[in-house]
Amino acid sequence: MINSIDSLYLHFPFCNTGCNYCDFFCHKSKSLTLLDTFENTLLRSYDKHLKFLAQYNKTLNLDSLHTLYIGGGTPSLWGKRGVSFLCEQLGLKNLLPSSCEFTLEINPKKFSSIDLNLWKSIGVNRFSVGVQSTNSKFLEILGRDHTHQETLECLKLLSKENYSLDLILGLPESEKHHRNILNEIDELLKFSPKHFSVYILTPKKGYVLKDKIPADELIAKEYLKVSEHLRANGFDHYEVSNFALNGFKSKHNLKYWQSKNVAAIGPSATGYFNISDVSAIRYKWNNKGDSWSVEELGPEELSLEKLYLSLRTDQGININSTEEQVRSRIKIWEKKGLLKITGEIATLTPSGYLIMDTLLEII
Repeated sequence: MINSIDSLYLHFPFCNTGCNYCDFFCHKSKSLTLLDTFENTLLRSYDKHLKFLAQYNKTLNLDSLHTLYIGGGTPSLWGKRGVSFLCEQLGLKNLLPSSCEFTLEINPKKFSSIDLNLWKSIGVNRFSVGVQSTNSKFLEILGRDHTHQETLECLKLLSKENYSLDLILGLPESEKHHRNILNEIDELLKFSPKHFSVYILTPKKGYVLKDKIPADELIAKEYLKVSEHLRANGFDHYEVSNFALNGFKSKHNLKYWQSKNVAAIGPSATGYFNISDVSAIRYKWNNKGDSWSVEELGPEELSLEKLYLSLRTDQGININSTEEQVRSRIKIWEKKGLLKITGEIATLTPSGYLIMDTLLEII
């Protein structure tokens, strides 16, 4: 029996300003004309989307979602208009089960108690906050539009909520300005976050500050220090870039890492679903209009992808279910401290997470 899709990602493609490092699709504006176009396209997309999924005997019902994630862009900018659209036109009102993990990405700038209560009123119960750094100098370097003080005010507001913080490592001019990432984390811990997503900056093509990014060795040290520090403060390092207190792992993102079905709508949004044990479909919406491109994954691609995704998390891989070529490599990785084995399960250490792309190339 083919399982239904019970997770949905929605992409809101608007920001106040575009950060200089960001490679996600977004408009640096939220004018009424653009919002009208976006919402009208989203409605058409949703109807076409259901017909597309129906070809594969899939069902997507808003009243049975396990996870819903609205990302961007800065979807918190959608505000009262967005809440009205989602409820009245897309059909969320009184439909989402209370058990649904409903995540909203927000920018700390001008996020008020009114905004918080507005989004909570339609079921949002998890917030993902784009902090990136608490150092004013690095916020300036990244082109962020929020201040350090706005970050603190936002986190004070969220301190009793379920929320995650985004941080970026390997920032331009880190050495010149003596970035102390552990001090930044300690400041953030005072506001009781439940989750951290910690990414190494991957510069987009033509990034103007590419020559000012620290050397790989320094970035590696920073990553390992952060992992050690967060683990010492009770956070599980459960995925390459993600840390959570007990019970607060991202249910939505785990769907991706576990190769589970996730539907998606909105410009540039990517969805995925399994057709059988040996085949799957990945589709990506075009940046304009209500069309998408499709990639079919066969047995070989799916096997390699599932291995890669399993290694990304603390669930690891079952040694007995891997090929001999992989098992021989596992022994080498264990000796080098890149991997640990508990019973039949092999999981990467933080050092292994750091170079996992290279590990897979070795395979």
